[in-house]
Amino acid sequence: MARTRPTTDVFRMRLVRAFPDFDRCWRRNITVMAQIYVQYSFRPLIEVPNQLVGAPMRTDVTLSCKVEASPKPINYWTRENGEMIISNDKYTMSEETTNMYSSWMHLVIKKLHLRDFGGYKCISKNSLGDAESGIRLYEIALEKHKPEHGSDDGYGNGADDREHNRLNNVNQGSLRESGSTLQPRSGSAPMLPQSTHHCWWLHLVCTIILLLTRLTT
Repeated sequence: MARTRPTTDVFRMRLVRAFPDFDRCWRRNITVMAQIYVQYSFRPLIEVPNQLVGAPMRTDVTLSCKVEASPKPINYWTRENGEMIISNDKYTMSEETTNMYSSWMHLVIKKLHLRDFGGYKCISKNSLGDAESGIRLYEIALEKHKPEHGSDDGYGNGADDREHNRLNNVNQGSLRESGSTLQPRSGSAPMLPQSTHHCWWLHLVCTIILLLTRLTT
């Protein structure tokens, strides 16, 4: 009769009887070996939260794209005509990793000028494919406020206007004060107030009427 080899469980039970700590070590190693790591592979996917972004002239603006891909992709930015953007004094590019599959692409455009407005593309590529998405940047026109009367317009004109008005008021006041002290020239009739002038003529008319009445009687 052939002898049969003991199974793994029977062999483990014999070791546990001989070595009490063997069972705890066995279970820990079996648990570690049973862990399975699954890694997915897929072509890049791009999500753009804001496809239309507005900003005023001479300001900074940030464009953002969310990328999901595995294996890790190569990400970059271009203009809508295909011109690749590189980091310099005008542009700053950065990536923010959220997990092993997802990350954010950021493009900062500094001191916007008229030529900076238009279309931009965020592009992602890996061994399984590529993807791209577009963002359009447009200008927001700021309202120009006119300077208030007597206020400074930024070039010192407000202060000049206030000084000019002050001098005019001083000159006009001087003329009024000097005019009030002028004496009439010799041989000319005194300048009477308007109310006194009317009373003088009225008195003259009354005197003439009285003389005519006496002559007729």
